[in-house]
Amino acid sequence: MRNSRSRVLRLALLIALLAGVAGVTADLARAGTEPIWPTQQWQASSPEEQGMDSAALARLIDFGQTRNLDSLLIVRHGKMVLDAYYAPYTADIPHAVNSVTKAVVGTLAAIALKEGVLDSTSHPVNPAQRWTLWFDGDKFNLRGSLDGRAVSIDSDPGG
Repeated sequence: MRNSRSRVLRLALLIALLAGVAGVTADLARAGTEPIWPTQQWQASSPEEQGMDSAALARLIDFGQTRNLDSLLIVRHGKMVLDAYYAPYTADIPHAVNSVTKAVVGTLAAIALKEGVLDSTSHPVNPAQRWTLWFDGDKFNLRGSLDGRAVSIDSDPGG
């Protein structure tokens, strides 16, 4: 039963992603404009032109300094509104990217919620059997897996 719910959730997220892409394509076709992304590089825009507050983004940059971020990139409506780097990093210094899966799944979940494909983030997510003891079962739902509450940091699945 749990396995089938997990499959349904994965299918719903995939459908939502495809619906979102189809919706964007249809909007562009109606508008008679070409996509602004992906291209060779991001088009830049001011935060205000994209409905964002520059002061709030400045606070976000300050927050990133306290969290040891390497860089911070924000794109809204397909245009880059913020591209910040924290010393010693610069745009031309490659560095490791970790833990992006949560952001991708979170985006898919948001699309699924917006499109009505997913009615709640409280649906359970079924971890692989060998990981069962590592996860806090009552919190192992979509919401918990996105905000990190589903994992017990006192346990180690390998040890």
